[in-house]
Amino acid sequence: MTTYRELLAQVKTEIEEIDAAALADELAGAAPPLLIDVREPDEYEQGAIAQALHIPRGFLESRIEAAAPDKGARIVLSCASGARSAFGAKALHQVGRKKIILKDSTWEIRAATPNLHGGSYDLIVVDETWDISSEVLDTALRPSQIARRSSMMLHFSTAGDTSSTALMALRERALAEIDADTPTDLYLAEWSMPPGCDGELYWGYANPALGRTIDIKALRSASTRESFRRSHLNQWITARGAMLDSGVWEATVTDLPVPTGGILAVDSSLDESRYVGIRAAMTGEQVIVDTAFSCQSEDEMWAEIERIMGDDKTITLAVTPSLEIHLPPDLRRRHVLVGYGELLRYTALVKAMIVEGRVVHRPSQLLTEHINRAVAVKTAQGLVVSSQKSPGPIEMARCAIWAIALVSKPVSRQKPILVVSR
Repeated sequence: MTTYRELLAQVKTEIEEIDAAALADELAGAAPPLLIDVREPDEYEQGAIAQALHIPRGFLESRIEAAAPDKGARIVLSCASGARSAFGAKALHQVGRKKIILKDSTWEIRAATPNLHGGSYDLIVVDETWDISSEVLDTALRPSQIARRSSMMLHFSTAGDTSSTALMALRERALAEIDADTPTDLYLAEWSMPPGCDGELYWGYANPALGRTIDIKALRSASTRESFRRSHLNQWITARGAMLDSGVWEATVTDLPVPTGGILAVDSSLDESRYVGIRAAMTGEQVIVDTAFSCQSEDEMWAEIERIMGDDKTITLAVTPSLEIHLPPDLRRRHVLVGYGELLRYTALVKAMIVEGRVVHRPSQLLTEHINRAVAVKTAQGLVVSSQKSPGPIEMARCAIWAIALVSKPVSRQKPILVVSR
């Protein structure tokens, strides 16, 4: 059993202690701390520091809210020997003080808002990133780490919904870098059900504590809630009305290389935070599909396009009107325009080709997720994948539909005929 002295020694390793001279300097400074004397009333009456507020140790937790409504305020506790103030400082940490000064570091608990300015942090821990906006990350959190050497930002979250643009962007970037086998400063660890899997048998993938702190009965009781798949299974890709049934796309994976020629289809995400390219080419009677690239800017996209099409002069570029305006002059004879009209014409065709086994694809987690989450809706003109109805980004699915349909068109192989008139 831990003794009192051992417990006190342990607590003192977790808090900051200052001497009388340092305290005097702080009290005389421009932003003095709140000084609280935690001794008993009879001790306090015998003499105390002039600026000290008296709150006996036994009442500290119950009175601190009224005494210090600003949870970010610096608080210094004093007593006779340092024992009561040490335990009091530890207690303030446990009751939710937003700024805790420990022995070698300062921790602050702040609301994730765009107004979070003025800090400089080595480590930021972001809880439930799915509910935090890109504006908070880009204008408040990331700038606060620019001046710190070897800074780190840790994100912990369940899966998000269609509004979780910040978490989606981080996850899409990580998956793209995993697919490309590119060394990066972004690390992704995810517990979720594998694509194409469904049912209780796979719930353990998203719940590593199943059988320990979580039991199957609790998950079953929660499974009737609308948020179950997001909050308990960490699922992003399962969607009602998906273009393909579960497991269909996964069954068409191949290790065959993509032949030369064919189509390179490119597009951007709706928020223009990602630019993607999908290659498709014919191999015998099948179309083979692969992820060509996924990048963060339009400049990077054009650099990838020039690299790919420079290496293979027989590739045709499929590009949307919004991107065509910046098309390099040397590619103008090697491109076709695609858009919503082509999605409307090709979605049903490409779906049938995939189901019938006429399409295979190289391994790509990101492409698999975009294909599986793409929702197809029926319109008066036909079947079409819908970004608005899909529970996440599907720009790779759009590119795949364009590329597969265009590359599968029969090509005339007739030799030219020369006609001479006299």
